[in-house]
Amino acid sequence: MTRALAPLGITVALLVLRGWQLSQRTFYWDDLVIPARFHDTGLWVPYDGHLMPGSAAVQILVDRVAPLQWWLPAAVTLCATAVAAALWWCLLGRLTGRRPVRILAFTALMFSPFLGVASGWWSAGVNALAWQITAAGVGLILLSAPARGTARSLVSRSLAASVMLCAGLLMTEKVLSVVPALLVVAVVWRAGGRRVRVKPFALPALLTTAWAVLYLVLVDRGPATGPSGLDGTVSALGSSVLPGILGGPWSWDRWNPSPAFSTTPGWAQLTTAGVVVGLVVAYVLVARPRRVAGLAAAAGSVGYLTVVLLLLREGRAGEGATDLLARGMHYYADWWTVTVVLLVAALPLSAAQSAEPPVEASPAPRPTRPPTRRGRTTSTFGRLAAVLFAASSAVSTLTWVTAWSTDDTGDYLAGVRQAVADAGTSGRTLPDQQTPLEVLTPLMSPYNTVSAIAGRLPDSAAVGAVTTSPQIVTPDGEIVEARVLDVARSAQGDIPACGVRVDVGQPQIIVVEPALPFGDWTWEFTSTADQPVTVRLSTPNGLEDEDRWRSRAVDVAVDAELTTRWVNLAGGGGTILAEVDGPPGSHVCVGAGAVGPLVAR
Repeated sequence: MTRALAPLGITVALLVLRGWQLSQRTFYWDDLVIPARFHDTGLWVPYDGHLMPGSAAVQILVDRVAPLQWWLPAAVTLCATAVAAALWWCLLGRLTGRRPVRILAFTALMFSPFLGVASGWWSAGVNALAWQITAAGVGLILLSAPARGTARSLVSRSLAASVMLCAGLLMTEKVLSVVPALLVVAVVWRAGGRRVRVKPFALPALLTTAWAVLYLVLVDRGPATGPSGLDGTVSALGSSVLPGILGGPWSWDRWNPSPAFSTTPGWAQLTTAGVVVGLVVAYVLVARPRRVAGLAAAAGSVGYLTVVLLLLREGRAGEGATDLLARGMHYYADWWTVTVVLLVAALPLSAAQSAEPPVEASPAPRPTRPPTRRGRTTSTFGRLAAVLFAASSAVSTLTWVTAWSTDDTGDYLAGVRQAVADAGTSGRTLPDQQTPLEVLTPLMSPYNTVSAIAGRLPDSAAVGAVTTSPQIVTPDGEIVEARVLDVARSAQGDIPACGVRVDVGQPQIIVVEPALPFGDWTWEFTSTADQPVTVRLSTPNGLEDEDRWRSRAVDVAVDAELTTRWVNLAGGGGTILAEVDGPPGSHVCVGAGAVGPLVAR
């Protein structure tokens, strides 16, 4: 019982820290886009180079259960963290019998700032924790295979590992690295004298190969165009990777709408590099009896990091790319995990493990030996290092959360929920509108609108393209009356007491001056009809096929009362096409109106 107190205490402390971190956060960027986007396209369509049908399904389900509510993603993240912690503790027990090493490695895995940053971002956390659970679970199954197990038991392990691997692959294509990484761990273990069965790896390796082919078929990862180079790599190594090894970085900055990025000063980077070199030398001395295993572990870690950096260079380069992308700590979460596991596997075995019979045997209990002075020193050092790493990571978490203090996304989403609910209760329409640039930029079109992010809210039907009471939600979540910023105007028309007359069956072009660039606009549509009709409004232009601009047409119900309606029109150019659908002989009169974006009145 007392031996379980250390991992239990570490896990509880971790969950408290992660819970506090999540309580200070909310949805960000992809978290808002993914549910709407995959709902439209299906689960097997790549997203930004990722193939993640399972992850998308989880996010869609969570969004339907609690739309735009952060408590459920936070709860799922905490539960997944606890599962990953339990699996890693069990696997580390297979890799080493040295309890101080096991405790230090467990702390380094779970308090890792690489994983901590990923866990504070819902869509990244789903993928990162799926990788952690898959790697630990598959590793526990494969690396626990008895040295002289029967063929039936080996096949059973291979099948069980494959099932778990398949579940992980459905969550994220990053799981393609799990089996190769575990094979390297097995090689390191063998180099140190442990007996490892590699036959159970056969079916998981075959599944990994097949999934890699599927990924390459479905995902187009053509070479990035535009600037690239090693600037981002060098910056990432100095500012993020090296400090992360020690539980850093301890300073962050954030430019809306980017995520927080590390800002490790130059002197701190040099100091960190020196400390890391010292730790590497100490590790070499400790692992000297298993020199070949140590070299294999180092090669595996460096090789994995090289692959990560090359993928970042390919997938995150191009026009508009900066070195800040490569500083994203979540990109290195799986590399750090593999590194820690390899280092543990390369260390000398404990005396008890060295003398252990094969796993399938049932040895008699061994007498407990009093710890030696060297053993007590090692134990003290391991526990002290674990405490220092956890404290360093906690500081990094605190400063990371502080860097997000200017993020108004939580207030904005609360305002959206309230505005949609108010519209549903009052029976009036909330005009669809783009999200503020601080939340989602036009690069995410068409998913940067209130209708897209609030599509699963109970009163989402109250969001529409036509309203008689325009309102907008400001970036800080306030719901205010709105008006059209008069950047252009529709023509007055020359029909006395009517303006522009549009008859049934006779489409009419209404001129807009000056011509508008392509975008999302609102038109003050002041009109009346001789009897109730429907007016279809669209924005024809010479740069698009007719099917394209007609697909964005908006239908507006017009009656005999002279009314101003605010209509969302997407497109550009200097014309609006009005077509009337109604009883024969009916017509609509249209007055001049402002065209532009909706802004606070």
